[in-house]
Parts: sequence; C-alpha cells; structure tokens
Amino acid sequence: MKLKAPDEFWELNDEERKKILNQCGPNGPLNSIIPNQVFGLDWGMSCDIHDYMFTKARTAQDLKVADQVFLQNMLTQVDAKPDILSFPRKVIAHIYYGAVRVYSWFQK
Repeated sequence: MKLKAPDEFWELNDEERKKILNQCGPNGPLNSIIPNQVFGLDWGMSCDIHDYMFTKARTAQDLKVADQVFLQNMLTQVDAKPDILSFPRKVIAHIYYGAVRVYSWFQK
C-alpha cells in the first residue's frame, strides 16, 4: 500500500517530524480524544501526511488538496485491509474528511 504525499514529507528528520506532525486531531486537548485507530486500522500516517501538507499550504486550494489527499489516503488504507469493518471505516473516513474541510474553510 502506497500513500500519497509530497516527496519532502518522506525526507523529514525526527526533529522536523516532532515539530509538524501530531497524528490525528488538532494540537491541544482535542488531540487526545480523536483516535488514530478506527476499528483496528491506524490512520496515524494519513493524519501525519495531512498535517505536513496543511502546514505547507499557502492558499485555500492547497488546503483543499491536502484534505482530498487525506481522504484518499484513509480510503487507500481501508481498501488495503478489506474485511467486515470496511464500510464503517469508510464512513468514519468521510467524517474525518468533513471535519478537516470545515476547519480548512476558516483558514487562509
């Protein structure tokens, strides 16, 4: 399974990762209640890629692309592990996508 990300994302060192990436959820108290794992599937890497793309975004269009890549990556992860939980995972992926889209509307 290959997730989409800018080449620069894969080249981040540990210090850069620590500054930018925080798995799923925003910085602050909400980060502790928004799970990285959904029905046994860890979306942490999809969230980290989104964090990176979000921080590098300069325009509303960049934010939209970051959010779309986030959804695509989560769905790629679901499709890589097909089972009885695939449908509810896809529903949750769309909920996460909706949440980041709403947040993005209030940025830039």
